[in-house]
Amino acid sequence: MKLPNNLQGLGIPFFTEAEWLKAKTAMEDGHTFHDTYAEFVNAIVQGEKRLRAQGVATVRIPIVVDEFVDWCRGSAREVNSHARAEYAALGAAKHDSANQ
Repeated sequence: MKLPNNLQGLGIPFFTEAEWLKAKTAMEDGHTFHDTYAEFVNAIVQGEKRLRAQGVATVRIPIVVDEFVDWCRGSAREVNSHARAEYAALGAAKHDSANQ
């Protein structure tokens, strides 16, 4: 994966509540997800605050489970946190280029 050097925001994988519930069963590491959607959202918010405090901008990249699984399978990736991070990084790059 080649990303531009001028990224303006770090991609954060994000789910709606309905997609998060689907993700818990569809992801290979779904068993490691937070117990509740509220805990998931809180963890995202806290992580974003920590990153902003370090001067790192973030952008939430929505993940639609069916599309994400298709993307993983189409590119021979496992359906897990590593692929979600890569997907979010690519989404952030697209977001940055669209906003330049």
